[in-house]
Amino acid sequence: MGTFIGSHRQKPPGWLSKTPSAGLQRSGTVELGNHRVVVFSGHGSLNTITDSSRLQFTVPLGTTITFWVNHGEGLEDAIGTRIDRRWSLQDLPAQTGSAVQVIKGGELCYNYRLTPPRGLTLGNDPAKDPRFIINPKPVTSTEHISMRGLLLEELIQLPACRNASVHWAACRSIVAR
Repeated sequence: MGTFIGSHRQKPPGWLSKTPSAGLQRSGTVELGNHRVVVFSGHGSLNTITDSSRLQFTVPLGTTITFWVNHGEGLEDAIGTRIDRRWSLQDLPAQTGSAVQVIKGGELCYNYRLTPPRGLTLGNDPAKDPRFIINPKPVTSTEHISMRGLLLEELIQLPACRNASVHWAACRSIVAR
């Protein structure tokens, strides 16, 4: 699935090792040359119990998804902040040691959930940048992941993502919930 570049990430404590919708704040795009760039930012996870029947989906043709850590790993907040700001994204792997996986249209992708960015240092503001997309739902400790998390398969269907380069500025942790 996709292409890998680089190595090294740090897993946050408490995440499992590698084993196998609501309204959005805002959506939109920016042009990079002739290609639209969209960033999804927040907390991310693959939920093997809740989403057992939807663990993968096919990326729409014309769209690419770039991940900044390997499947099953956490993204450091400082790297996420940099992705949010889109500072020299092509140079990020060499400067941070962060892995990159690019999944192209027609390829299978894991169906991660994006949850609100509570506790993260965001490098952008969705009110000012329409191509910076977060999950704005308020989070309560008793709310089930299926209610607070937005599936990547659903997010990627937003009009802003058609024929766009989508960057996932979130963890790709695997959790049994």
